[in-house]
Order: sequence, then structure tokens, then C-alpha cells
Amino acid sequence: MSIDEKPSIGAILWHDLTVPDAEANRKFYCEVVGWKSEPVDMGGYNDFNMNAPDTGQPIAAICHARGQNTKAPPQWLI
Repeated sequence: MSIDEKPSIGAILWHDLTVPDAEANRKFYCEVVGWKSEPVDMGGYNDFNMNAPDTGQPIAAICHARGQNTKAPPQWLI
């Protein structure tokens, strides 16, 4: 979906993958899915926006399980 398109009602537009090792998971999705990554400074470490290869638009994030998410199991959150 381009930035100018209106999403349909109920469309899921964002996903966060919360994992202990965001760097390793970032590399996996770049290699296997073809996403491009962009670091997001979290004050001492980076999480990553994952961008669609065709549009460059951010479509998901891969985040370190830190803070409130430290004990959360690895999972995709919508």
C-alpha cells in the first residue's frame, strides 16, 4: 500500500517483532524476506524499522525485548 492509499477498515498496518536479539532477527528477515532495515536509536542500542523492498516504506519493526518486554516471549505484536 502506498502512503497515499487509504487502508481498508480492519487492516493491520503495523507489526512489531519483539525478541531477545533484534540484530540477528533483522539479518534473517533482510536475507529471507528481502526487507531493508533502518536503525532506530533507542538510547544505547538500536531497534529496527523494516522497510518494504519495493516502496521503501516502513512496514514493521524488530525490537529488543527490553524494559516492560524483557520477560515477554519472542512474538509478533500487531
